[in-house]
Amino acid sequence: MTLIKNHDDPLVRLVSLLLLRYCRFCISLYGFWRYRPSPAPEKPRFGSGDITAIVCTTAVATNRHFEESITNILINQPALLIIVTDTVERQREAEGRYAKIVARHPSQNITPRTDVSRVAVSFMSSGKADKRVQMAMAIRTVKTPLIVAFDDHVFPKHTCLQGIANVFQDDRVGLCSVRKRRIFNLYGVAYLERHNFELRATSGMDGGVFVVSGRAMGIRTELVQRGGFDKAFTNETIPLPTLEWIVGLFGSRWPERVTIGDDNFITSWVLNAGYLIKFQNTEDTTIETTLGEPATFVSKCLRWRRTTYYANVRLLLTSSIAWQRWPWTIWLAYIPALFNLALLWDFVLLRAFCQTDLCTGWTLLGFSIWIYFTKTVKMLPYLFRHPQDFLLLYFPVPAYLAFAYFHSLLSFFACLTFWDQSWDGGNAGHDVLALKHSNRPVTHDKSERDIVQPGAVLRCHG
Repeated sequence: MTLIKNHDDPLVRLVSLLLLRYCRFCISLYGFWRYRPSPAPEKPRFGSGDITAIVCTTAVATNRHFEESITNILINQPALLIIVTDTVERQREAEGRYAKIVARHPSQNITPRTDVSRVAVSFMSSGKADKRVQMAMAIRTVKTPLIVAFDDHVFPKHTCLQGIANVFQDDRVGLCSVRKRRIFNLYGVAYLERHNFELRATSGMDGGVFVVSGRAMGIRTELVQRGGFDKAFTNETIPLPTLEWIVGLFGSRWPERVTIGDDNFITSWVLNAGYLIKFQNTEDTTIETTLGEPATFVSKCLRWRRTTYYANVRLLLTSSIAWQRWPWTIWLAYIPALFNLALLWDFVLLRAFCQTDLCTGWTLLGFSIWIYFTKTVKMLPYLFRHPQDFLLLYFPVPAYLAFAYFHSLLSFFACLTFWDQSWDGGNAGHDVLALKHSNRPVTHDKSERDIVQPGAVLRCHG
């Protein structure tokens, strides 16, 4: 014992840190390998015609991807597409851009050849630039057994809705996540590829997920139309009165209710209802998405990290079913997300290594390369598809490492300001000017198309 205490303490510390850091890494690799997606049934009970697609948007005129995103969703042939805006003015903008889509088709070169004008489309405005309020408004009108919610800047494949429907052939499944790919922004690529890896790893271990992203999620309708979901979803609060008082002393405003993290709420809601949550990591359910310009991407990362600190702690403290059903996911994803600061970890590991007798110039270089190599593993699927990006992300340009270390600082700041509800620099829950609007959707169905020209927009105002 004296020998260990006097001579090997640095080595014991190093080994302990390595076990703490890389046991999770090795188990995640095993879970990634062990994962299997839901198979496509021979005779599916559900198809794309059993799905209502919902798109919430607060930026129609300024969203250059809007028409492409809506077109891709329409090609999937859902039973109904509901587009929810925040104001009547934007509702009319959405109607106008939808009319352009219909007018261009079928002359537009769309693959596969699909008459997008035959899909029923409904438009409504909520009166608030609040995704939770917008989603709740749309959910109340859904008649189909399944819902798929999309962001207004995602591009699903033409097989996406059918692939999601296949997951719900199992009556125990209540929520479905899909594989996501980023276009253009390399930092966005890294962000989503890491998430895909972690979702596959935890799903492979115990069927758990840390969150089903709101970019694209499939939901069993009955779960969000009963049990007080509507009220709970739109009135979630952060019940920490002491911290609220302290924050107020520094002049910051405590949010009256939570307006971000809608996907985290839905994930925990479905889990606590006793249903399974499935990550469908297949080519047919893959979506592509944008994550905004580089200037806004940083603010989005900050918002996501704030949501993580609040939502993860809430689930760990309030959901006993999560501990019972997802022990591996708790250890692999939920708890590490609170402390996963790459800059701090790498500094501590290198310092611990330098204090051992193993440290020489060459061994330190080798140890540093090992740390660097482990950061490529989650990106390997992307690098196999785009090997040329290795030069931009890892060597000779260490862009990935630079962003990982910057993200550590961002995470620390997010932890200190987790109550901030700003949505990309603005308040997502603010009331819109009092505009008279109708809660009754404007529906374009096949019977209406018998009496109006394709692409025409009908308005119903209460």
